[in-house]
Amino acid sequence: NFNTMKKIFTILGIAGVALMGAQNLIPNAGFETWADGKPDGWFATPAQIIQSTNPVHSGGFAVGLLAANSTSNIGAPDIAVVAGKTYVYSGWYYDNVSNGRFRYWGQWRTDAALLTETTLQGADYSTDAPQWVQFSVEAVAPASATIARLSLRTYKDADGSSGGLVYFDDILFQDKASMAVTDVAGFDK
Repeated sequence: NFNTMKKIFTILGIAGVALMGAQNLIPNAGFETWADGKPDGWFATPAQIIQSTNPVHSGGFAVGLLAANSTSNIGAPDIAVVAGKTYVYSGWYYDNVSNGRFRYWGQWRTDAALLTETTLQGADYSTDAPQWVQFSVEAVAPASATIARLSLRTYKDADGSSGGLVYFDDILFQDKASMAVTDVAGFDK
């Protein structure tokens, strides 16, 4: 009926506006474009990553990062931040291997140096699961911060085994104030 359709289009319109309001500060966050064996805009050693078409969280591609004997890392470009603002760092990972694990990583920096604040660094390692799992952290940029340097890191497993691939997709870094919050239930009337 007409009223049901009206509600559906209203909800879809609100959701679209909410999604447009939140600007992701990471380019190529879904790993959809690649050149020279790595995702455009990301820093990585091509020998440690693969372009994945299965599994993917959304879109056509994800990135797989090898869990080597030492830390493997894929990093986003430096992101300008404003001290005192709250940022949300989140994304999706797929860790279904017994010979590797993941931890999100980030650094607050000035234009010239690393700060000691560790609020963008995950305390826990991933555990094996046969599905995509979201990570998310909310952190306030310290007083002298001008840059966030974000990365995804894989490590050998707790038992010392290595060689597995952990996959990543849809990585976000957003100013929390720009993220829209919509009470869709209120539009039911």
